[in-house]
Amino acid sequence: MFQFIRNLLNQKGFNAKAKRAFTNYYRFARESKSYLSYCNKMHGIECFMQNNLSKKQFEALTTHFKPNMKVLDIGCGTGDLTDYFAKNYKLKAKGMDLVESKFKYKEANFETTWLGENEYDLVISLDGFYMLNDLYRTLNKVMDSLKPKGKFVLTYTSERPFDKSRLGKALKKRKHDVKDFTQDDKVFNNKAKDLLQEMKSSFIEEGNSSLFHTKYNEIKKNVDSHQNGKMYRSLVTIYK
Repeated sequence: MFQFIRNLLNQKGFNAKAKRAFTNYYRFARESKSYLSYCNKMHGIECFMQNNLSKKQFEALTTHFKPNMKVLDIGCGTGDLTDYFAKNYKLKAKGMDLVESKFKYKEANFETTWLGENEYDLVISLDGFYMLNDLYRTLNKVMDSLKPKGKFVLTYTSERPFDKSRLGKALKKRKHDVKDFTQDDKVFNNKAKDLLQEMKSSFIEEGNSSLFHTKYNEIKKNVDSHQNGKMYRSLVTIYK
């Protein structure tokens, strides 16, 4: 199962087994005290997180939040972080992901699901706007779901500078801002790798060696990509 997750992270598209694989991975991670401790130390909040959001990226993202905003989080995973945002920033938040959420967010593939029209003040996607069969169609659908003057804010990682990335090229005719977090992300992943090495015995003692290796291999791949100059990290804001 965990080997499948590792392989899936390298694929360009999801397949029929993706939902089950991620569901199982999230279940093991959410039940792990070691993983929750890792999240707290790396992200600075008491909340389960799967995405690699540094404290600086977290702060930049949350500057877009205002009380009572109607927000949609696409690719929200378990929904824990979406729920955290809703409670701590007083948002009217909804989430959507392939996996089931205990918060009753919608279980669906956002690429193939209608998102509404002129409905949200803000749509966010944290490491979720990848592996799309039709980037342009999905982007148009997200923008249609926004109210006038609404924003789509997402974290995006690419092998090339953002303007040369797939999404960067798709935004040539759209008003958008890009904040570069490449150096911050490099520091974050190196710290994450060191922390996971320190916590290895803790994961193993609770019977989660597979969980440890899955997360460690993900972070190590990021570290290696940064060292080879093939990883660029951005926070992108797209305006309607």
